[in-house]
Amino acid sequence: MLLANDERDSSTGGAPNVAAVGLAAAPPPTAPEEVDPVAAAEADVIEPVYLASLPPSPETAPVQVAVGTADDTLVARAMATYADRVNAKDVCWYDGVEGGTYITVRNPANGHEIECFTILLDDRNPGLITLDSRAFAELGDLTDAPVHVEIRT
Repeated sequence: MLLANDERDSSTGGAPNVAAVGLAAAPPPTAPEEVDPVAAAEADVIEPVYLASLPPSPETAPVQVAVGTADDTLVARAMATYADRVNAKDVCWYDGVEGGTYITVRNPANGHEIECFTILLDDRNPGLITLDSRAFAELGDLTDAPVHVEIRT
């Protein structure tokens, strides 16, 4: 509801006033109180809260162990040479293991190695392995033949 004041009343100067019916009147604003900065800072501190009990610890998973393949096995030490009669790079003449065995021939002097399938010969010389000249060139220089090698399966 809008009330207009009488101009004769000098306290309002004729300005309109607003009134609401059924509501309590708001208290007049007051000047802010002086606040102690130390007390205000202490009031802003949030105290930590601790749980009464800890949550259950998770069950430990079983440890998985990776099992790799075994290292290759040293079968023998032999002398390696080459011959033109061996006509495939992945074939070697060696009588120290069963024919058709896939072996690794390693030159321990330089760490180079090749892999080949064995073919048995009639002379049964397990101390000598004969390679194709291309395969031997991967192990060492052709002029160094024969060279010491390790036979591994």
